[in-house]
Amino acid sequence: LGVIPKMNLTKADIEETRMYMAALERIYDRYLFLAGKNKGRDERRAHFMKILLEKYSAKEKEAEMDKFQIEMLSKAAYLCNIGDMLLPDIPEEEKADSYIYQQHTSLGADIIQLNSSKHCRRFVQLCADICLHHHERYDGKGYPDGLKGEEIPISAQLVSLADVYDALVNERCYKDAFSPEEAFYMIVRGECGIFSPKLMEIFRMVREQFEELARPGEASEKENSEK
Repeated sequence: LGVIPKMNLTKADIEETRMYMAALERIYDRYLFLAGKNKGRDERRAHFMKILLEKYSAKEKEAEMDKFQIEMLSKAAYLCNIGDMLLPDIPEEEKADSYIYQQHTSLGADIIQLNSSKHCRRFVQLCADICLHHHERYDGKGYPDGLKGEEIPISAQLVSLADVYDALVNERCYKDAFSPEEAFYMIVRGECGIFSPKLMEIFRMVREQFEELARPGEASEKENSEK
């Protein structure tokens, strides 16, 4: 499993990065509100990401992260679809095969990287990688670059897993929700795509936390226009 690089950040780095990510979050929230979209999926993805990051950090000692890094990468998971703001509305059931919709990854990375300040630059790049590569697949069948295996940044792999799990346990306009138990076994059996074997080890370790978070969403509303 890849390593998220450690960073020796100054106080100015931390403060400016936190302010910038908060500003992006406000912009994205405003877009969701005006577009009439529910932000529940984005919030849940960020929570699942935080759980994965905490276990990843504890298990992979060479990649141990502090609270700030986990906080910001979880926020990046929340913002991974920020590129949607620049695209026309596309029906949920058509997104998987839409070349236009696939552009939300590169557009989102461009938005994240608008701040080139020396205090934000290093961390912003990590967050941009999440936007750009969270639809890559371990078998190389994802987009936009068709990256394969450990070519995919680990941060993006974690977001992809969080997103797949959330999609399974929540109702969509084109499918019913699976139970948390069903979702767990579908993922470990490879029914929802291939993931890194080491990432699957982490997923097994956080099963109980994922299921605890997922259960309140079993009665969630149908999300007609979200990805």
